[in-house]
Amino acid sequence: MDRVYPLYPVVNRQEFILQYEKGELPLILTYAVCFIAVTFAPQSILSLIGFQYRPEARSFFYKKAKALFDMGHEKNKITVVQSTFFLSFYGGGPNTYWNFYSWVSTAVTIAEAIGIHRSTIAIPNMPLQDKSLMRRIWWALVNRDSICGTLVGRPFRIDLDQADADMLTIEDFAHDTAAPDFADNSSAQRYAQYQIQTAKLSLLMREIIISRFYPGRSPTRSEELYSKLLRWKAQLAPTLTWDDEAPDLSNPFSMSLSVQYNHHLILLYLGHPRGEDPRTLDAQWTGEIVDTAAHHIPTVALATKSALLTVPNELYHGIFLAQAAFYERMRSPDKLVARLGRTALNSCQVVLQAISEFWDCGTFIMQLFENLSSRALDQPAWTADGSSRQESGGLGTAEVSTGVSGTMNSNTANEVGIFNALLGDDRWQGNPMLETLFGLPPELFLSE
Repeated sequence: MDRVYPLYPVVNRQEFILQYEKGELPLILTYAVCFIAVTFAPQSILSLIGFQYRPEARSFFYKKAKALFDMGHEKNKITVVQSTFFLSFYGGGPNTYWNFYSWVSTAVTIAEAIGIHRSTIAIPNMPLQDKSLMRRIWWALVNRDSICGTLVGRPFRIDLDQADADMLTIEDFAHDTAAPDFADNSSAQRYAQYQIQTAKLSLLMREIIISRFYPGRSPTRSEELYSKLLRWKAQLAPTLTWDDEAPDLSNPFSMSLSVQYNHHLILLYLGHPRGEDPRTLDAQWTGEIVDTAAHHIPTVALATKSALLTVPNELYHGIFLAQAAFYERMRSPDKLVARLGRTALNSCQVVLQAISEFWDCGTFIMQLFENLSSRALDQPAWTADGSSRQESGGLGTAEVSTGVSGTMNSNTANEVGIFNALLGDDRWQGNPMLETLFGLPPELFLSE
């Protein structure tokens, strides 16, 4: 209730507490909640319930919940949606079908089957509290689908053209708060405002992805998408605004939104926007936007190092694109730019190492950039059009193999290949986002 619910409010708070006190919580939801709870819980709580290591605790409760899911133990579909949503925080591993993407897909399938994706305004007999829960669950799924699909370059599971669920409002959270003056209590409203704004931001991210990486859709001009991001930021409530130079450690919501916003800026401008002539773009201006956004993300992540368990997982996803931007700088023929890129990339690896015990994707991403950076100078650099050029500067081989990422088991990484670790057996060429952002030849992504 203290750590997870404000970030992912997909249960009715008062009903959940009442069921818990009476010992009537559905079994699969109990284990799913325990799984997400130990993901965010401090070490002292893990020790209290008999676990020395967080991965051990997460695996224990995950296996219990998944076994019940496989058995079809729970018949209430809302309960199953809630449970599978929490299980979407399980990252899976190489060559496993069940991971965050498949759990999100499963939750969406069930949610759509019971109509959560449709507007509830015209349903006369549904209590307002239940309507609010349906909206909170739906937009939580939209957020998860957007961020998880973007991370691995896969199509979004949710087709918003076939959904008309109402956008979240403050009133959707008033039912579940203990504060009697919720309407006038800015502190009590902050988590609600965050849910509304992160839902709106996820819609902008989907626009960027569809415009840049969906071959069957006409692209939107980058200036239009950039203007939408600026308008979104300008309309934020004061409790969610941020200072680019000094992250507010007491406000995990504003820090998460700042990272997501900068993540979207990188997503918009890294590489060449589809359908636009690179000669018409101000390369220096877009480069500065990407650099500023990329450096903001590890700044926030490092500032929250002592409180990494209190921030939404969406903050961690920004590290991937920041590293993509730093990797691009690391391959620059300018030695100083290359060195600065490598230093910044290593800073991200420090954060990933710290969060990998509770964000499974961290391990895969560390391995990805370990492989990319160590191989980049073992062969000619590659341009976006597939032609090669000999690297004329940058880091020496000895420097590439040092740093935090140098502690990874490179033999294991090479055996499974870079994207095999992140995407199982999927071929990276099937992901237009990854292909566009990195612009590298296929052999760089295959195991040795």
